[in-house]
Amino acid sequence: MRTRTSYDTSIKHLYREGLEKLIAPSIRKNIPRSTIHRWRQEKKEKYLGSELNELAKSELLLLKQFVHSRNERRIFMNYVRIGRFIEKISGERVLRKLFAENKAEVIDLIERIQETMPLEQVLRFFNISRSTYNLWILGLYGDCYHSPLNWCKVKQR
Repeated sequence: MRTRTSYDTSIKHLYREGLEKLIAPSIRKNIPRSTIHRWRQEKKEKYLGSELNELAKSELLLLKQFVHSRNERRIFMNYVRIGRFIEKISGERVLRKLFAENKAEVIDLIERIQETMPLEQVLRFFNISRSTYNLWILGLYGDCYHSPLNWCKVKQR
């Protein structure tokens, strides 16, 4: 008796959207044409949460544009090279000192970046620990001057 093969919903979605080229050829060649035809005829609303597919589609198209645009890849890689070069010539100590001297700007940048990346990943990129970041935040936004006992863990300037 022959068993029926089940496919991931994302594969079905890619075929419905005409983005099957994003699927590895080794997977594509094993999918029967009749199955592909059936997927293309299905309504998007058949699957609960199908509206997420629209978001995924726009993200996939953006990623596809990035991958196929040599100029955009070059620009991105040049930014990475510049960052690595600055880190290399200045050394970790110099960067840490500069970050500490410019806490407000670093915090502002981290907060803007964390809208699109997880905070832990951003902090790891800047090589700043979570506790150091929290202390900087307290120092920037903390209200130590109103402490009745004049106690504050944040170093006064």
